[in-house]
Amino acid sequence: ETSLLSHTTTHTHTSPPSDMLFNIGNMIVWACCLSASFGWDERTVPVVLAVMMNAFLMVLVDATCSDFEYGGSRRIFLSFTTLMCFSGLVLDQGGLYNDVENIVWVFNTRDGFHATTAEAWEATNSTALADDGNTITLHTYLRSVGNTRVLFFAVFIATAAWASIYHPTECAILKNAARRSVIGGAQEEEVVEVPSTAAGTVPHEGSQELQYSLSTYQAEQEDTEEAPVSQQLNDERMALDAESEATVNGLGDDDEVIAFMPAEEIIIPDGPKRSMLCFLLCGNHCVAKRVNDFAEEHKAWGGIPGFIGFIIFLVALTEVIPLNLTWVSVLLLPDTTRDFFKLNTHAVKLCISEPFDFMVPFATLTVGLIGGMASFDFHPGCCAGFICFDFFFITDILLSDADLTESVIREAGSNVPIYMIAFITFGSIYAMIVFGACPSASSQHQLSFTFFNSHVKISFISMFARFMTTPLIFLAKFIFK
Repeated sequence: ETSLLSHTTTHTHTSPPSDMLFNIGNMIVWACCLSASFGWDERTVPVVLAVMMNAFLMVLVDATCSDFEYGGSRRIFLSFTTLMCFSGLVLDQGGLYNDVENIVWVFNTRDGFHATTAEAWEATNSTALADDGNTITLHTYLRSVGNTRVLFFAVFIATAAWASIYHPTECAILKNAARRSVIGGAQEEEVVEVPSTAAGTVPHEGSQELQYSLSTYQAEQEDTEEAPVSQQLNDERMALDAESEATVNGLGDDDEVIAFMPAEEIIIPDGPKRSMLCFLLCGNHCVAKRVNDFAEEHKAWGGIPGFIGFIIFLVALTEVIPLNLTWVSVLLLPDTTRDFFKLNTHAVKLCISEPFDFMVPFATLTVGLIGGMASFDFHPGCCAGFICFDFFFITDILLSDADLTESVIREAGSNVPIYMIAFITFGSIYAMIVFGACPSASSQHQLSFTFFNSHVKISFISMFARFMTTPLIFLAKFIFK
């Protein structure tokens, strides 16, 4: 991704610092939640001045101008911060801190918002979401909110620590968006940069932190494993924009600069032999090509019924029509399966190797939807709908960069409408379940366990609400990028 050099510089397109802002926000929320649990006493001082400031330093560690910090102590700082995050998570969630109030936030449509203690809340025999006639009551533990945020930060820092240990000369956090281009034979056409949902540090030939570019060949080159990288791309890599050129021209003979070098492109052959369907058929690329071509030619056959099935599913959740009609959500499967079958296997491997941009939203989405299914007492139709939406999110959102069809690459920004539709879709389902628009979603289904000195009780609706916020945040980040 980047290297430290002297007396030189190169221009590279940097992506928006959305990951950094997201994790700084996570630590701010965690610090506020923990300080409130401490009653804002003197223990708040080290939390804010030491832990939070260290967290800010860690997400900006690649900006250091010190060779010692970048090459030697960086991995120690990141590893130590990871250990401290997980230790603090265990101590707080296990109830091992002394003189801590377990605060509960409560909201209902009659009395509004207020805070109380866990003891007072449980003494009223309230549940995580209780219905009193037309009154909707929601509650969440402040400890749970803070620990969820610090968990995401710990995962982010752990991946950076791993990168700094195994590839000490490359940036651990700073990333560039991947550039996708179509390269075909003697002629080549550069395509406008496409937003990348999985543009991060990925493994490739022993270099796990190399940024990747997704490229495709024309049909006649689909069997070629390697091809020369476009000379135009190489020339562009060394070009300077006006601001960078003015900076370099203003340097003296003794001045030094840090050059952020873009990573080399990875050439990915594409074609029937590299499709997911061919992989599932154990290499029968002839059948895979016929099936994929037929599916692309008649994609409206799956897209239109899928849209209708989604509308019926949403209405059925409110029980304006019978709940059993949620079964029609399976009409989403044909179009999503068509998208999945044409994904490039090499690109899929790169995408799923992303611990933060793939694994975190994938895991939280899956756990959240399991909570949603449990809140409906695992009604078969609702389970079918949630599983279909999980498959859709993974295929069309998290793995969208693995779709290397030429038309997709040439249509700059074509993913934005899909992200917007998915955000509205999942946001609607989230609001309907959390705010009581689904009568069959019961708060009486709960999960309880003991962790050290803490007895944890959580309703499945609350689990759905807490974990589904993360995929929604990532969707918003993908739209922004």
